[in-house]
Amino acid sequence: QDGAPSHTAKTTKKWLSDHGISVFPHPPSSPDINPIEHVWHELKHGIRDRPHHPTSFSKLAVVVKEVWDGIAVKDVDK
Repeated sequence: QDGAPSHTAKTTKKWLSDHGISVFPHPPSSPDINPIEHVWHELKHGIRDRPHHPTSFSKLAVVVKEVWDGIAVKDVDK
């Protein structure tokens, strides 16, 4: 929940509330204070850098897992 319009829409908030999902207060979208942004960057680039892009959901899931497992702790700690 990073303040994106789709996350703050009334329908989204209502759905979360109706399903008993509480939302943790979160700062606005900013890579400097949102640590997951660095990890998403590494994950996306790791997938894009593959010589063959996945052509199905199951292949994508395998590639995402491989790339995720290969992200160094130093990159997560940025």
